[in-house]
Amino acid sequence: PPELSTAAPAVSPQTSALSMVITPRATCWVSLNIDGEQVFSGFLNAGEKRSVTAKQQIALKVGDAGAFVYTLNGREGKPLGAPGEVVSARITLATIQQFVTP
Repeated sequence: PPELSTAAPAVSPQTSALSMVITPRATCWVSLNIDGEQVFSGFLNAGEKRSVTAKQQIALKVGDAGAFVYTLNGREGKPLGAPGEVVSARITLATIQQFVTP
């Protein structure tokens, strides 16, 4: 009889959503668009926490990139820029690796 393989495929499971938790280290202005819909625009203070989940993309604009601290799908996010720098970013499942630490 033919042998049946029980080995699992060598493909890692693809995450089907983007989860971001924002915890700024100082007051900063943030604008968040989730899957094309604006869900927040305003100031976040140090110690505040905001969580969002997207199916396709998170588009954000940050008024103080040096104060903006975040995680993506549970992984620490890379700094988006220098203190006081205004930065825009668009995060998708295809680009998430550019935004998280290895």
